Amino acid sequence: MEVQNIRIDLISPSPLNPRKTFDEAALEELASNIEKQGLLQPITVRVAKSEEMTNLETGDVTPLPYTYEIVCGERRFRAVSLLKAKEDEANVAKIKAHRKKSEKFQTISCIVREMTDDEAFEAMITENLQRKDVDPIEEAFAFAQLAEKGRTLEDIALKIGKSTRFVFDRIKLNSLIPELKERVRNGDIPLSGAMILSKLDEDTQKEFHEEEEEQCTTAMIREFVSNSFMELGNAPWIKDDSDNWENTDIKSCSQCENNTCNHGCLFYEMNSKDARCINAACYEKKQIAYVTRKIQLEYEHLVKVGEPLSFGKTIIIARRPDTYWGGR
Repeated sequence: MEVQNIRIDLISPSPLNPRKTFDEAALEELASNIEKQGLLQPITVRVAKSEEMTNLETGDVTPLPYTYEIVCGERRFRAVSLLKAKEDEANVAKIKAHRKKSEKFQTISCIVREMTDDEAFEAMITENLQRKDVDPIEEAFAFAQLAEKGRTLEDIALKIGKSTRFVFDRIKLNSLIPELKERVRNGDIPLSGAMILSKLDEDTQKEFHEEEEEQCTTAMIREFVSNSFMELGNAPWIKDDSDNWENTDIKSCSQCENNTCNHGCLFYEMNSKDARCINAACYEKKQIAYVTRKIQLEYEHLVKVGEPLSFGKTIIIARRPDTYWGGR
């Protein structure tokens, strides 16, 4: 395939590229290596736009230079652009001294390919996922984009040589609110902790972000999550083996979507003993229904308001729902 030298100012990064972050120190190091050894591998581009200019007086049509969009090699392009900027600065002094300008880094070696948006996007993702320093948030976005284009988790996993679980967990990171994504990028939240937070609803994530402003560990995140979910093992209707709600609109905890055990893909690190309710309103509704049912069943034996306590009578003490939140 023919390699062309194309002017740097005719090339631009693609808006399709999921990679948005570049380590400045690493770019400087790469630029230094290219300056010494040259660009060993051309970048891949595609034609982005082709325009013509018409002379209004003569009617002559002159094709303008193509502009190009990077498909693979944006990091190399950025490194050469740094060298071009240095060269441009040095050329200003050369012009003043009536010396010949340097043109070494005004162009870059390119392979020009015809590609559709989908083909270009997949090539970008493939290149990015082969990096060792891939940003997990960008990786999550890339996986989600592939999934939206019809790729199954198994297809994506096979493509990158990872497990389906790995792909699923990465895609779930897209559920993080922007503030938490930024903290993951900055290293304030470890990846293992981010995966746990991604399973929480938006309001709970915001609560965590506001409460835990400093750098935090996975252990701190686990403690927050543990306190945010109500342990079903402590629920009185579970202890009494009376988790049935016939003739009501209430689901049993064993069938309820708010039970972490019924979200195997999301809370696979929890076993049945760790079952928790992730919906406070649902938990409180069941608590009220349980107490109401208990009153109806034990009505004859209950101590009524104003009556003295006597042998054989029962007192029901209903704890407030927030006492099931692990003492928060």
